[in-house]
Amino acid sequence: MIGAGLSGICTAYFLAQAGCQVTLIEQHGNVAEQASLGNSGLIAAAGQMPSAAPGLRKKILSSLFNADSPILLSPTLSPALWGWLRKWVAQSQLERYRLNKTRMTQAALYGQQLLLQLQQQHMIDYQASAGVVQVFRHEAQLAAAAKLRAVLVDLNIAHSLLDAKQLRQLEPNLNPATALAGGWHFPQDGAGNCLFFIKQMKAIVQAMGVQSQFMQTVTALQSGEQGAVLTIDGAPHAFDAVVVAAGAGSNKLLKPLGIRIPTAIANSYAAVATIKNPEFAPRGAVLDADYKTAIVRLDERIRITGILDLQPGRRARAMHPQAMKTLLKIADDWYPDAANYNQASFWSGNVVMLPDGPPLIGATAAPNIFVHIDGSSDGWAASVGAAAALADLIGGRQPEIDVSGLQLTRYH
Repeated sequence: MIGAGLSGICTAYFLAQAGCQVTLIEQHGNVAEQASLGNSGLIAAAGQMPSAAPGLRKKILSSLFNADSPILLSPTLSPALWGWLRKWVAQSQLERYRLNKTRMTQAALYGQQLLLQLQQQHMIDYQASAGVVQVFRHEAQLAAAAKLRAVLVDLNIAHSLLDAKQLRQLEPNLNPATALAGGWHFPQDGAGNCLFFIKQMKAIVQAMGVQSQFMQTVTALQSGEQGAVLTIDGAPHAFDAVVVAAGAGSNKLLKPLGIRIPTAIANSYAAVATIKNPEFAPRGAVLDADYKTAIVRLDERIRITGILDLQPGRRARAMHPQAMKTLLKIADDWYPDAANYNQASFWSGNVVMLPDGPPLIGATAAPNIFVHIDGSSDGWAASVGAAAALADLIGGRQPEIDVSGLQLTRYH
């Protein structure tokens, strides 16, 4: 198993549970030190939406001229990235959106069930909270969202479309001075501390016999009928099979094998602020539809995540001043008196993006090489469900969910 983020640690767990001997290889010093560290915390089957949604083309164009846009772009992007953006926009057509949302939802619903089982079986505490609301600042956004309601109905997802008054009754601490047209309420969704979960899962898988090798860099990957060989810090190591769950580093390992996955590498950002006035803090998780940003309360802190930075040359952990400013603006828009935003801490890191959104799991064209790539940083339930399904595929068992739309064949 290459990668000890959310995808890697969960896949390792389900493989070990099935009786496999698993070795977890991670280039950093601990679990979840890259993309998983910046996860929004949403445990959302209903509220998690594909990033390629209707209206994406307009949002991309406006990002070139709007300083506080949730997407940071530059006209000087490479031809390869402009090509990926065309694939991304193509997925925002309504029928493609409907299909992608269906695939994400089934994986996330399965993941929610598994999280509850894991929580009960292993006594895991990940600061879970119940309920998610998605807020719309403008009537036009609310009207556009209403047109997508058929998708939620078809998927039998519990939801309510609320006007501004009803929404403020449900989430009374929303700032009355900020424009609010209405929103969605998803009562069966929630949020939790993804990092806490992963660290507890690390102890669990180690107790199950999973071998962990940290500060180990895989530089090459070879495959054959008899197994796979990893070059780790210059030395070859043989395994029966390998799962590549290296996030933004996955394509670098897979390309030499002729495996091409349509990914883009973006920077994502998060801000964490300590709550100073609990009576003014959010009761549940809040999604700002205008900025595609999540505000999640985690115990005594508020976490604000979002902003996709697709500008070339941006290094992971190099904070973009405008991204930091925008995150704090959104928090201040909705909960101005809740936290010490001027003392917030910030995170920045590379995340991998798939043009459609659902997790990517399964076999590749190379024998004994499998992948698990979570192409969305908006939530983490779908990744848990995908990990269990992948373990079933590797073990020759029928997964509990339909995985036909989660595999590489969807791009061919």
